[in-house]
Amino acid sequence: MDSDSTDPLRAAPPGRTDRVAAGELSALLRRDTSGWRLLRPALLAFLIIIAVGAAFGALAYAVAGGYQGWPTTVVRTAAGWRISSADGLQQDSEMVAGSSMVWNNGGCLELLDLGSGKTTVLQLPSSGEQGSAAACLSERYVAWTTDRYPNDIDHLEIRAYDLVRHRFFTVPGAFDCDGSTPALSGSLLFWEGDRPQDADAKHVVIHGLDLASGRGFPVATGSIRLGDACGDLVMWTQDDGNSARDQLTWVKDLSSSRLWRLRLCTGKGYETDGCLLTGRALVWQLDRDSTVTSASFTRIEELDLDSGVRRVVAQGNKVWGLSAGGGQVVWSGPSRAPLAENVVGGPAVPLPVGRNFNGDLPVISDSAIAWIVDNTVETARLSR
Repeated sequence: MDSDSTDPLRAAPPGRTDRVAAGELSALLRRDTSGWRLLRPALLAFLIIIAVGAAFGALAYAVAGGYQGWPTTVVRTAAGWRISSADGLQQDSEMVAGSSMVWNNGGCLELLDLGSGKTTVLQLPSSGEQGSAAACLSERYVAWTTDRYPNDIDHLEIRAYDLVRHRFFTVPGAFDCDGSTPALSGSLLFWEGDRPQDADAKHVVIHGLDLASGRGFPVATGSIRLGDACGDLVMWTQDDGNSARDQLTWVKDLSSSRLWRLRLCTGKGYETDGCLLTGRALVWQLDRDSTVTSASFTRIEELDLDSGVRRVVAQGNKVWGLSAGGGQVVWSGPSRAPLAENVVGGPAVPLPVGRNFNGDLPVISDSAIAWIVDNTVETARLSR
């Protein structure tokens, strides 16, 4: 038999060709429609899941914004940026380093790129007490202490964000952190380990970790508290008595293992109130002991760790506040305007905070400063 006889169009009698073709097309459409009926429920369920997830996400965003004062609005100014919120910022712990700024807005940890003005929410407010309050910043990383599990403040961890690779990660080996603020210098992260329940205060351990290489190392152990870090230097304090006057300050150079043991409060009737590292110098604030006299008097001192030269940066009954960064020490003088001075010495110069400065001391890096104005935060570039 000729193979063409199996073709329904060729086998059909004259005049029936159109009806056969129409029947074939109708059968094909029925088959496709039945396939669509099988896929339609699964596709509909998928679309419902997406819609519900988007609704919950929008609700969480609105609730967090209404309760915690975010999201924030960033507006460019002549000097830098102005950060605000419709409900008012609940800002705390502002930090600047390099071209970045981080602040804790009512438990919501936020990051600002000082070059582009782009903001990134690093962590939403936690329902636990710890939240994301304990944070630190360097030119490369942001790190903060937070709950390892929701509503579980007894188990903490340290999370970090890589400013170059734009990557979140959990810091390996930091599951024993005690919730205090960690310290960062470049890629070097330091934190206090939580001591065992059967140990006393003399068993606090300060850990170090290079976030770039993953190399961990012990720093110090004892009745100590982690302080600051800058370059290859890390600082901590040790209780050596019953008051702030009896406190010892230790500084370690990780590149040479050199160790400084310092007693900063040498004047009678003074107590140490704040101690920071900037460049290769240690700066601290001494306040007159309120138990000795009611008259206020503050002295800000500096120690060049390499030369051993110790000097008084500023003192007086209208000197207050201490901030440091970018090789500079910052304080406020009689005019209440913040002043900055290089740690190597030189004249103190006013910082460009404008007329809106309300008295809260700015934070400073080598290229920018940030300060609080009522319920907003403003930044400015620093020229060198």
